[in-house]
Amino acid sequence: MADISLRFLAAALAIGALAGCGNFNCDEDHESVALARSLPQRDLALLFSEAESVARAKPMGFDHTRVRTPLPKFDLSPLIFRGYGKHASVKLAGCFDHGVYLSLEDLNSSKGQIELSWGEGPASGHRVLWSQLSAPSR
Repeated sequence: MADISLRFLAAALAIGALAGCGNFNCDEDHESVALARSLPQRDLALLFSEAESVARAKPMGFDHTRVRTPLPKFDLSPLIFRGYGKHASVKLAGCFDHGVYLSLEDLNSSKGQIELSWGEGPASGHRVLWSQLSAPSR
């Protein structure tokens, strides 16, 4: 009897967790994809610069470091950096490993970029939103 109760409790908790995750459809039509695509280049450059500063201060990893750059409110506000070394990501929307992300690559180098990615499987995609190579010099 206790085994059945534990299974029921585990199932109920899983359903509750999934229900609290919001929109599972994190494909290209998700509102966070459109919002990220509309970010001004100036804001993306500030976000990249902030990630570079955090990476220099915490070279062994900076998971759970809050983003301070003023950005619009995304599904997962407040936004949090996850990363180490020359790479960081910011999850904008979604649940678990399925979502909308900004990936900040090649921090503290001359070829850094920010890539937006969304979805999973056939509904996945990505697009470079900002690159140091095409940005005005700082």
